[in-house]
Amino acid sequence: SWESYRLYCPRNLSVPRATAAKRVSQILLAVECLEGLDQPVLKWSLPDNSHVCLVTDSTTNRDHFSRDIAVSNLTAMIARDEYVLEESYSGEEEDEEGKERGEDEKGSDSETDSEIGRLRERKEELERARQKEQARARKAQSEILSEVVSVSLHIRPRLLVPDTNILVDSLESMKELANSGDWSIRVPTTVVIELEGLAKAGDGNRAESDSAEHLAQVRENSRAALAWLRDKPSNTKCVTSKGTILANFGVISEEDCSDGQKNDDKILSCCLALNTGPPPTVTQGIKTVYRDTVLITDDRNLKLKAHTSDCAVNTIKEFMGWVNLKK
Repeated sequence: SWESYRLYCPRNLSVPRATAAKRVSQILLAVECLEGLDQPVLKWSLPDNSHVCLVTDSTTNRDHFSRDIAVSNLTAMIARDEYVLEESYSGEEEDEEGKERGEDEKGSDSETDSEIGRLRERKEELERARQKEQARARKAQSEILSEVVSVSLHIRPRLLVPDTNILVDSLESMKELANSGDWSIRVPTTVVIELEGLAKAGDGNRAESDSAEHLAQVRENSRAALAWLRDKPSNTKCVTSKGTILANFGVISEEDCSDGQKNDDKILSCCLALNTGPPPTVTQGIKTVYRDTVLITDDRNLKLKAHTSDCAVNTIKEFMGWVNLKK
């Protein structure tokens, strides 16, 4: 606070001396803070009669630091639902070391008398340090990825399982997929029940963040989706969470034997139960999983659950882009 920072001094004391005294007091305060850190950065040395730095620049510490950076990067990629790609280039480290040696030799022969030359050398030195740190981080990431079993998904779409939000927000895309005849649509009973609830939702069920216009739009879209399903569209069937096909979408009933599963878990179970691909195989540390059923959803949490269960999942935008590219 400003009260603790401000310091009074006698009127007869000159301003430069008062400024120097305040600067010294701030330095002493910083030293006390650094001595109290865990692990301490500074420590008083009696033989030297001064403070000594306890931070060491050892290779072991750099390796641990690089591994921490790699773990943080991988965690952030998984949290953003990004694909983790391991890239390796032969001779990458040797090329960087050779480049570094060449720059060092070139720098020793150049004249660095001018201020611009010294600044240029400093910039090149920082750039080399950054490249070396990135190389160590890539190496640490490769080591982390090699400690786990890699999973390879072989997907040949035959059945598509839409989530509730897909039928509400992208009904026309689902109609296009169903009418194409290339895939069969399987709608879980959980999705149909959720659609019925959204179609009957009133203003009393509106959340604080939802407007009345948005609620009315969701209600109309849900009714349109139910009308399309009950019109018995081609290549579209209703299935239970265990993969059993029902006769129609008119009366939806299913025994509640899910042991308290959430709706997302029921939809995921339905998608996994419909898969008819061969059993997974493990060859040289790589697990290959075969899927012919794809879960279509824009729900972030459901996508994350699908990834952890080795279930083929895609957004409606990405899948439609793949369909158009396939054509």
